[in-house]
Amino acid sequence: MAISKQELESLIERNTEANRGVLSVYLDVDQSRAANLNRHYIATLKDMLRACEQRLENGRRAEFRSGAERVLGHVSDYSARARSLVIFSDGPDFFWQRELYVPLGSTVRWDERPYVRPLVEAMDEYERYCVILVDREKARLFTACLGEIQEHLDILSPDRRKNFKGTSKDTTLSQPNLQRREEEHVLWHLKEVAGALEDLAARQKFDRLILAGPHELANELHGILPKRLQALVVRDIPMSFESSEQDVLRATMRIEEEVERSAEKELVERLITAGWKNNQAVLGLGATLDALRLGRIMKLVYAQGLTAEGSRCTKCNSLFAGAASPCAYCGEAVRPVTDVVARLGDMVFDSGGQAEEVRGPAAERLGTAGKVGAFLRF
Repeated sequence: MAISKQELESLIERNTEANRGVLSVYLDVDQSRAANLNRHYIATLKDMLRACEQRLENGRRAEFRSGAERVLGHVSDYSARARSLVIFSDGPDFFWQRELYVPLGSTVRWDERPYVRPLVEAMDEYERYCVILVDREKARLFTACLGEIQEHLDILSPDRRKNFKGTSKDTTLSQPNLQRREEEHVLWHLKEVAGALEDLAARQKFDRLILAGPHELANELHGILPKRLQALVVRDIPMSFESSEQDVLRATMRIEEEVERSAEKELVERLITAGWKNNQAVLGLGATLDALRLGRIMKLVYAQGLTAEGSRCTKCNSLFAGAASPCAYCGEAVRPVTDVVARLGDMVFDSGGQAEEVRGPAAERLGTAGKVGAFLRF
């Protein structure tokens, strides 16, 4: 799989050497987009690197250029297969790159730590799913995350089902016995499947579970599963046992989007209700920025595509919507911020909070309440 939560945590906790920056690159390389054909994404990367360098102090530019040249060399030799390319580099000792099969916007950052918030948001949007595909004799087990799928094993009973023939000439008497043996075999098979699923869950955690195959089998398997796995089941779907990995992935991603959009709608409704009641929540950009300054934000929620110009204090780092000079809190000068919402999300993440971008109907609903808000710690 492309990236695990453990790997992401190690990036978040990574500390660089003193006075050394980390170059973070997110590059859209999706070949289904005309703008990326003929390796035009390289020109996009060069433009972003140039713009980032111009924002740095002169004393940091040589270090930045060294890292930028290494990244450019890698991308120049890269043959695009995925939709996004992510690279972190802090000099000759650390170079991390992954291809992702989900869309991420192109951006370049130079900072003291890897800029991982887009990865965190992607892993929230694309949770790890497990799919168990069953028929009456066999089972196939998959995990899917970030647009990739992996088939783990085929579960096939060593005691292959046989075509039992009754010994009695009276077939009306032997038929119930055959039916009972058939049902016992299927039940034994599903218990074996449930055990294999528990083994996988112990080795590799997943967030959601899909039961696929004939409805009656999926329903019976659901009843056999332990309660902790039953709680992860989000859907059972009809599917041919011979389905390809890509068929399973497409079905999984369709369900994943439906589940995520539904969860976002519930999240926004809870936020709006709590905000209106002034119950550990705020709504609107101004109130959210005030909560950030006080260190109260537990979870930031904002509508997809929301941007806003603002400003940031050069001393106390307070953020403001629009121009605000001098700082309302310490009286020092402020500097303009192109996108105060993005900076807000970064600061929430750095303080140990969560930031979630909501889409579709949830974004429209949040738009009626200021397009951004937050659940508070206290």
